[in-house]
Amino acid sequence: PTPARPAGPPLPLASRDASGGVLSAANPLVFTTKIIHESTRVNRAINTITVTLNPRSTIPEGATITLTHLSTPLSTVNALPIAGRDANLLNFAGELKTGILTLTVPSGASMPAGQEVVFSFMLNNHNCPMGGCAAVQTLIRASGNNMAPVLLFDEEAMDGTVLGAGVRLAWGKKSGK
Repeated sequence: PTPARPAGPPLPLASRDASGGVLSAANPLVFTTKIIHESTRVNRAINTITVTLNPRSTIPEGATITLTHLSTPLSTVNALPIAGRDANLLNFAGELKTGILTLTVPSGASMPAGQEVVFSFMLNNHNCPMGGCAAVQTLIRASGNNMAPVLLFDEEAMDGTVLGAGVRLAWGKKSGK
């Protein structure tokens, strides 16, 4: 027979100490879905970036989600509205600078484990030469706050690429009767 576990709080899915060593790794903290998609590859266009996430563990209020490699022609974006079905679960945290987007889970909210969260934001595409610019692989990570300091979703590549440009709009000959 298996010995009974002593009474107490439930064991965490995974946690890490400050040195990065794994204390318990039965189910690592990951996003089971982490998709990023763009609306256009047209040069200089406003590009709607849509993100779909499904965390294996609940991400509590105050936690931070970071997306990297989101380069835009503007060096700093100070206001970036978050839109979409689950926009209320995330706040833009300050600025988008050097391609790093930081989002926080607002007070009273959380990203529930096992439920897809979908949100979007808009960035400008670069003006790329003919042949285009390569789209980039965005990385994502999440970290806790003072209420959940051991919460750490390691940085991993998202599924999909964004901010590839080089398509130019052109006038076409309209055929009519």
